[in-house]
Amino acid sequence: GSALCKLVPTVQGTNILVSVGTISVIAMDRYFTIVCRQEVQNTRKRVVSSIAALWILSALASTPVFYYQTLVPVKFHNMILYEMCVEQWPSQKLKVFYTTSVLLVQAVIPVTVVGVVHTRIASHLRSHARTEHDQTRMNRKIERNRRTTLLLSIVAILFALSWLPLGVFSLLADVLYPADVSTKVSPQNLYVAFAICHVIAMSSAITNPVVYGWLNSNIRKEFLQLIQSKCSPHHEEGVPKPAPAAVTRSALSVTTQTMTEAKPSSSQAVPVVYQNEPNPPREISLSLDTAV
Repeated sequence: GSALCKLVPTVQGTNILVSVGTISVIAMDRYFTIVCRQEVQNTRKRVVSSIAALWILSALASTPVFYYQTLVPVKFHNMILYEMCVEQWPSQKLKVFYTTSVLLVQAVIPVTVVGVVHTRIASHLRSHARTEHDQTRMNRKIERNRRTTLLLSIVAILFALSWLPLGVFSLLADVLYPADVSTKVSPQNLYVAFAICHVIAMSSAITNPVVYGWLNSNIRKEFLQLIQSKCSPHHEEGVPKPAPAAVTRSALSVTTQTMTEAKPSSSQAVPVVYQNEPNPPREISLSLDTAV
């Protein structure tokens, strides 16, 4: 109905803007924590306020979609076949302006913010490395910052590249629609192109967890151990693993004591008992020459 026609695109647009803002907020939070050295209590307050402001601003930015999204009846000989949910803007220029703004927010803002912020963080750490007495501690801090910078940079770039095709497709459709793009491109090709761009955009929901998990050394280590344990050959069930035969010291001492008390005049077979064998116990004779 009309409620879902307005609500679904609005929620989708809000989630996209929140994802873009989250990447930027994480980068800014690292900047305030490392460069400005704010306390933990202030950091928690800042994070909560940033998340709340992010959701509010994203919802406000998506209100035009909610306002201009409407149901249009599709008729045939004055009979309504079905209703189609479309955007009806008051002017084409306003629609192109909004689409261009969303495209810039998705593709430019996260990459720019992450690049600028982490450049400042790296410069701050290098300048403090010259005056730091504990070079080992400073080197570890720089290495942690390098890994985190790499992680957030890859996430921001992948997010921008994932949503860029769909944004460009929407912008071209808005710009070329007044020129009757349907006469130049068949509707089937437009639907296929839109489906491909939409699948690429939705792939960001898969790439982000993979990147976060693989670039985390602990998660990567546990995952590789799990794969190795599943691929390694299993031992046959019910067959005990053979243990190396060992001669116990008590058996040798008792046997030697008995042999000495008997005072043999010639070679005598000394029974040596092997333990921890899967088969029944057996005796092996060792020939010992003892001089009386």
